[in-house]
Amino acid sequence: MKRIGSTGPKGLRSMSKPRMRSIVGDITQGVIKIIEVIGVSPKSWEDAVGQAVAKAAETVDDITGVEVKSFTARVENGKVVGYKANCKIAFAVH
Repeated sequence: MKRIGSTGPKGLRSMSKPRMRSIVGDITQGVIKIIEVIGVSPKSWEDAVGQAVAKAAETVDDITGVEVKSFTARVENGKVVGYKANCKIAFAVH
């Protein structure tokens, strides 16, 4: 079986390009635009993804999905003190 994505922290799924269709929702006609953003949180990777979507939604309408490309963290004195999620956000173009 071909491996398409891997499960990241807290079960969040990181998808590769063959699964890109999954972030565009149920759009059957029209145009979808994808932007790349990095969400940041002091709490968790899950919260970092939520921050990315919430901030994008302030200026972008009709978000249809998010693909998490990667997770990174900031470390100080041997402890994780910040979480980052590199996300692709899809939305309909009208």
